[in-house]
Amino acid sequence: MDDVLRRLLEHMDLVHLLYGMACILLGTTVLLQPKEGSALRLAKAIWLLAAFGLVMGFKEWMSLWVWFGSDDGIPAAVSALALIASNLFLFEFGRRLVGLSGGGARRRWRHSRSVGLWVYLPIVIGILLTTLVSAHWLRGMDIGARYFLGFPASILTAMGFLIYERAESEGRDDHGAGVRFKVAAAAFCAHGVFGGLIVPSEAFLPPRVINEESFAALTRVPVHCLRALSALLLLFAVNGILRIFHLEVRQKLRSALAQSRRSLLEVRRLSSRNQLILDSAGQGICGLDRAGRLTFVNTCAAELLGCPMEELIGATLHDRVHALRDDGVGCLHTECPILNTIADGIPRHVDSDVFRRADATTFAVEYTGTPIVHGETVVGVVVAFADISRRKDAEKHLRQAALVIENTPDCVVIMDASGLIQSVNPAFLSRTGYTLEDVLGRSPKLLQSGHHPPSFYLTMWQKIVSNGQWQGEIWNRRKNGEIYPEWLSIKVLKDDDLRITNYVAIYSDITTHQEVQARLHHLAYYDPLTGLPNRQLFTDRLGLALAQAQREHNLLGLIFVDLDRFKTINDTLGHGMGDRLLQQVGARLRGAVRQSDTIARIGGDEFTVILPALAQPEDAAAVARKILETLEPPLRIDQQELFVTASLGISLYPADGDTAESLIGRADIAMYRAKESGRNSYQFYRPDMSERFKHRLALESDLRRAVKNDELYFVYQPQFDIRSGRLAGVEALARWRHPEIGDIAPATFIPIAEDIGLIGQIGRWGLKRACCEAREWVGRDDGPFRVAVNLSAHQLQDSELPRFLARAALDAGIRTDSIALELTESVLMDGSPTTESTLRELTDMGVEIAIDDFGTGYSSLSYITRFSIDKLKIDRSFMRQIPGNPNDSAIATMIIAMAHASNMRVTAEGVENRAQLNFLLEQGCDEMQGNFVGIPVPPAEITRMLKRSGRSAPVALPSRGRKLREPRSVHASVIGAGTQT
Repeated sequence: MDDVLRRLLEHMDLVHLLYGMACILLGTTVLLQPKEGSALRLAKAIWLLAAFGLVMGFKEWMSLWVWFGSDDGIPAAVSALALIASNLFLFEFGRRLVGLSGGGARRRWRHSRSVGLWVYLPIVIGILLTTLVSAHWLRGMDIGARYFLGFPASILTAMGFLIYERAESEGRDDHGAGVRFKVAAAAFCAHGVFGGLIVPSEAFLPPRVINEESFAALTRVPVHCLRALSALLLLFAVNGILRIFHLEVRQKLRSALAQSRRSLLEVRRLSSRNQLILDSAGQGICGLDRAGRLTFVNTCAAELLGCPMEELIGATLHDRVHALRDDGVGCLHTECPILNTIADGIPRHVDSDVFRRADATTFAVEYTGTPIVHGETVVGVVVAFADISRRKDAEKHLRQAALVIENTPDCVVIMDASGLIQSVNPAFLSRTGYTLEDVLGRSPKLLQSGHHPPSFYLTMWQKIVSNGQWQGEIWNRRKNGEIYPEWLSIKVLKDDDLRITNYVAIYSDITTHQEVQARLHHLAYYDPLTGLPNRQLFTDRLGLALAQAQREHNLLGLIFVDLDRFKTINDTLGHGMGDRLLQQVGARLRGAVRQSDTIARIGGDEFTVILPALAQPEDAAAVARKILETLEPPLRIDQQELFVTASLGISLYPADGDTAESLIGRADIAMYRAKESGRNSYQFYRPDMSERFKHRLALESDLRRAVKNDELYFVYQPQFDIRSGRLAGVEALARWRHPEIGDIAPATFIPIAEDIGLIGQIGRWGLKRACCEAREWVGRDDGPFRVAVNLSAHQLQDSELPRFLARAALDAGIRTDSIALELTESVLMDGSPTTESTLRELTDMGVEIAIDDFGTGYSSLSYITRFSIDKLKIDRSFMRQIPGNPNDSAIATMIIAMAHASNMRVTAEGVENRAQLNFLLEQGCDEMQGNFVGIPVPPAEITRMLKRSGRSAPVALPSRGRKLREPRSVHASVIGAGTQT
């Protein structure tokens, strides 16, 4: 312990310790002073002075601490950097103090960061030069920092204090403050001289500079002592100045507090008076701050909004009245006129809007939003609103009455008490040919035709005055001189004193009425599309024909005509095209029957023909053949040729029934038999057909129940990539397991579903089921895998199909690009915007679009360029005789080449043997499916196949160009009995 004390007394420079302590006390004192910028305006600059003292003091203390622990002392680089940093803080403080105090302080303070920064340039240059010319660069940096930064910083700070004291001396009562500011300026000047000018001369050029040794030799006073003394002076001087600032802050705070108390009392007095004024107003008035929150509400506003005033204060007005209306539509914040007034400060007046009460009811309002501006800033808005529900109801009734008068087909004339015309409706002007200027202010006598004697009008007006009304038939004259009959009704209007105020005349043109009656009769008994008798007239004529046949014991025939596949044409080509097709079919049918026969359209694409007085049943067959021959030539509609056929059913009286209902029903049954026999034919009714018809009706009912009871299911036929043998996907094939009959093929129940309108519901079920069952198959690492689902024409007309498929895929947890949709060519022949829009949305979702049974439908290929088709599927009818049939082989080759030229892939259906596979390999076909590589199997089998062997084909496939020989046996787990449907 004695040794440590001895070293301390011999080697520690107590002056350095005192200097460092003074600087730290200076920084801490400044740091703990209040920094209210409203009174001091030096908040940011004071922090720089504190930083100067702290960095300088800790630098000195660190030097002593490191020296005490080792003989090397603090590294020169750290000391130099600390010196530069402390002097930089002091220089920036002085520079800002000068800029702040030299007049227009507030204005100059805004630009203090940019104005005067150029003064740092000579400082940086000076430090760099002294560093370069010194023998030891660290010593040169230390000396340069003292000369070019320490001394200017102290002098600049001293000038700043003097300028600030002069600028603030007029408003200060403390006369000793000037002395304290001058003392602080002198202390900083001394600090600059002893800390900046007098520096060590070691390794510094030139050697004659004033340094510590020369100064000590000259004055016999160590520079360290003077430096410590200047630090103490700084401490006491700055502390005194800060006390001045602290007293100013307290004095101003007390003054502000007293003023605020006086203002608060005055505000309360004015607030009470203003609240009384606001509560007396006849409309709701409320104030909002910048956030749209209610700051005050008068009594009327609280009553209109149906909420206590205490609950409204602080609530957001927009959320209260605009968030949700009775129609369920809300008003966005960006659309709210009140919030827009707060945002841009522009007053707004809204004639009609809807506010919402607290009980969720709404009422019509008219309101004005006026901004509250403080200085140049909008701090809120005042909203004045009034309930205009009664006015809106009155206006609504007036508008309704005006609309009724304006749009009524009858002529309306309103006359004043003297009988002069005041107003007329558009129907009057159009019927009579007069203009509004021709009739206003004139007597209705201008319409007199001369058809009635003067006594007629005299009697009419006497009854009007005595009875208050009159009605009857009258003849009037139009402006062009034409005389026409009308039914006129005149009524007298009186006020509360029973004085006549107006006469209202309403009349309708009887000629038009008669034309309307004739038109109604035609619409009641004739089809408006084809002009043929409708079901009503057909039933009447069939009843008359039956009565005549019974009376004269004649043979009567009834033919039921139904167009084949008309629904497909209607769905794909549009209803407008279908209507024009029906018109042409009706015209052809009219020319195929006798004049005594009756042909009628009873609905949709169904026609009936009544054949009275037949000599023999063969006569009905002759008419049926003539109808089929008439429909054989193509129909041309909009430069497009359409081929239409029909299925005909024939019933005869009295053999097949003696009532209209029995003949119609049995002709209908015979027509269905003709459809089952291949269409484009006719059939006579036979008793055994009724059983088949009953069976079909039972299947229709069972099919509706099957959809609800989930009796439909999918089997999946694998699709393989021909080149790699990889399982590329599967095609979903619908099946129906009837609880009593057993499995029913799709060829049986799909047409029934289309006829009874269930195909759309089954289609949606299929998409949802396929997505759910594909969950375990897609998203694997060995390549893309798609589940193909057949799409009907009805589904493609549904604009909600893309969104339904997206929801189904999302619910199943798969991506939409894992689904492929297979369409027939006829489906894409529809030119409607719905079809194009739906396919475009599906393509954008990544859904693959494939054309199924390609080559068997329409010959036009224009749809390939209109739609984004990804794949063509060669129909199995072409594959059946490949490669033996050169025509089928050529068609398949052409389809593959055309698809590849159009950047599409090709899948061959119905591959049944090695020869077909070798042909497809030679032609470069992409994919295949068929019983040779995989029959339709349940979904569980597809899962087992993927788990057992990945996606490799069960039959080994060669690379392109190498043929396969027919194997002796086929893999038993994949090849089995059954055919694809």
